[in-house]
Amino acid sequence: RSTSRYPAFFPVVLLAALFSGVPAGAEAGPAARIKAFSVRELPADDMKASRFLGSLRDAGADTVIVGPIGPEGSITKERVPHMVFLAHQARLKIHFILPVRTDGAALQSHPEWEDRRYDLSSGTLQPSGTLDVFQPAVSRHLAETVKFMASYAVDGIVLGDDLFYDDTDGFGQDMLDAYRRKYGVRFEPRR
Repeated sequence: RSTSRYPAFFPVVLLAALFSGVPAGAEAGPAARIKAFSVRELPADDMKASRFLGSLRDAGADTVIVGPIGPEGSITKERVPHMVFLAHQARLKIHFILPVRTDGAALQSHPEWEDRRYDLSSGTLQPSGTLDVFQPAVSRHLAETVKFMASYAVDGIVLGDDLFYDDTDGFGQDMLDAYRRKYGVRFEPRR
């Protein structure tokens, strides 16, 4: 059987094999491959946080992924600059997980930003408890949060795992207005 149907396959495999090895001077084995650790919280005490970050570096990490950032707990938006300082002092890169739709602080201070979902059992639109990212004000809030975090030399910002819509999500007023403009009729949920 000829391999001419896959002419690019073999060079790609060869290149992947050549460049996927352990860097020169590094030990081979499972510990040599661990470069980043993901943690939900950091110790609130600076000395403990510093020791913890140092222990990650000593274990072979070069990056710590922290979060998600929330209004409470040890990882708040206000604490970002200090966490960046402590991580860089430990010679680690630091990435923060930024919640997108489940930003409770934003939703609490701006209830009008809440998305709506279609409730299959009642046939009505209900509050979803999440942000409607299609609202211009919510998009601006997210952009401002990213700019704030980036201004403190974070090494990365990871969008949270809450950036998804279920089949019945996304029935905010902006979407309903867009539907009316596009189809010329008002959206009417049905059972």
